[in-house]
Amino acid sequence: LHRRRVRTRSCPPAGDKPHRYRFTVWALDVPTLPVNAEASGALVGYLLHSHALASAQLTATAGR
Repeated sequence: LHRRRVRTRSCPPAGDKPHRYRFTVWALDVPTLPVNAEASGALVGYLLHSHALASAQLTATAGR
């Protein structure tokens, strides 16, 4: 029986270089984007950028 180790924290495994996590928040000119669950990433990106009023990014680094 093999047990798989599950990581539940943002801290990378021991010995790894620090990991970067980038969060982006968008202000849009519509309440929701007109996409469904089958929409491609390219379509979501296009619609996101075409409806963007502003965006902000936060980059966090986590390491041991």
